[in-house]
Amino acid sequence: MEYLPIILSALAVLAVYYYYARNRNCFKKHGVPSIEPYPIVGNMGGMVFRTTSLSDVIGKLYNLNPDAKYVGFYEFNTPIVIIRDIDLIKSVCVKHFDNFHDHRPFIDKEMDKILAGMLFCLTGEKWRDDRNMLSPAFTSSKIKTMFALMSDRAVYFAKFLSNLPEKERVLEVKSVFTRYTTDVIASCVFGIEVDSINDPKNPIYVKSRKVLNFAGLIQSIKILMARNMSGLSRMLGISVMSKSISTFFENLISTAVKHRDENGIYKPDMLQLLMETRNKKQYGKGFSIEDITTHAFAFFFGGSDTVASQLSFAIYHLATNPDVYERLQNEIDETLERTQGQLSYDAVMGMEYLDAVINETMRIHPIGAMLDRMSGNDFELPPALPGGKPFTVKAGSNIWIPVHAIHLDPNYYEDPHKFDPERFLVDGKRIMASGTYLPFGVGQRMCIGNRFALVEMKVLLCHLLARCDVKACSKTSVPLELAKGVMVVTAKNGFWVKIEPRKNPPLLVHATVANGTCKATN
Repeated sequence: MEYLPIILSALAVLAVYYYYARNRNCFKKHGVPSIEPYPIVGNMGGMVFRTTSLSDVIGKLYNLNPDAKYVGFYEFNTPIVIIRDIDLIKSVCVKHFDNFHDHRPFIDKEMDKILAGMLFCLTGEKWRDDRNMLSPAFTSSKIKTMFALMSDRAVYFAKFLSNLPEKERVLEVKSVFTRYTTDVIASCVFGIEVDSINDPKNPIYVKSRKVLNFAGLIQSIKILMARNMSGLSRMLGISVMSKSISTFFENLISTAVKHRDENGIYKPDMLQLLMETRNKKQYGKGFSIEDITTHAFAFFFGGSDTVASQLSFAIYHLATNPDVYERLQNEIDETLERTQGQLSYDAVMGMEYLDAVINETMRIHPIGAMLDRMSGNDFELPPALPGGKPFTVKAGSNIWIPVHAIHLDPNYYEDPHKFDPERFLVDGKRIMASGTYLPFGVGQRMCIGNRFALVEMKVLLCHLLARCDVKACSKTSVPLELAKGVMVVTAKNGFWVKIEPRKNPPLLVHATVANGTCKATN
């Protein structure tokens, strides 16, 4: 009997080893190029120990074999196929969408109810119905109705930055831009005015930062655990968003809806559009208050930190590429001169070089290093290598599309690491249709809020550069180093630049939200 504890311990070790080793040869035995996984962490060791970024992890696998249509990857113990071939990506995400229409679940419905109800996390018919009801709210005409709200916040932030005291003009812009995106979404989605510049302790900003700090260690660990150790997360009571924050946003939105209903209030914002779906019966019953809450909050989750990051990357590249910066600022000035100082929706969206700058920023630094799809049924992929055998993706298995690696592939983009907006002026239509440009995704699960995000970025850059000069400074990191051990693409040491008021800014006329009248703001 004295040997029983030893025998049981050995069996336990063998059981754990078998659990984590049972899938480690699934690619090798089928001739799919892959890197030997480590026990438990698989190919995620660099992420776990914060020695590399997710983009670098995927990039290493992407470049493993230039002839491979796809390669194998292990997210901890989960085998994942990373597709390299553009035609195969189109086949999976477009042609065979019915089999690959869902993302891999990573939010526990019991632990994070409000997050689990977001469009990104929905699956099957629920996703289709909600997407169909939400789509009319994201048309260009609907986004245009919210342009004045965005402009109001952009003007406010640009004026704030242009009036900074000289000793405060060197700043980390990501922290400023998160306040801008928070205020824009609070205004355009919830119809609530907040001032996160002068009141950074307002509850909407404070609580949203706690759940949206994707570059933070704690939040990254929570997401990794939710994806790969859901049972342990549930047992330990770990949720991506705390109950108090969830309750805060539920109360905020339900109170706003009730107030509008009882007082017959109409506002040209996203909450109003969500409320109007309650009368749409073509997809079954309209949105409940729970649906409205989750979809409204989805704007914060998907569009606050990510848009702030894209703006920060854009400002960084403008500050470190003076020729690009000067050309963009000249386009803004010429537009203001032509429109007699009015940055209307049509004027902003008609700026071709601004569009090229935004597109090039999202090419070099897409916030998501990858996209994912889950196979609904067994699906046979063609051989990974010439002369090889087909590989069957089992039902419930995950496929990744390596967005960042594709965007930096010299086979698709000449001198891919160079910030060159000119490529989108010369060859933009071909690039957009090629399948090699994927900042907002691909196919029917492309980001539904892409138009909103683009307008949000463009309107701020226009007003900021019309009033301010942006320059590199001693704290600007050149080259930019990406943060390690986090799920999103962001700068390791922040985005530091110097912002100064322009000596002779052009005349700007802004239509205020309050009464729609125009006044000079210079």
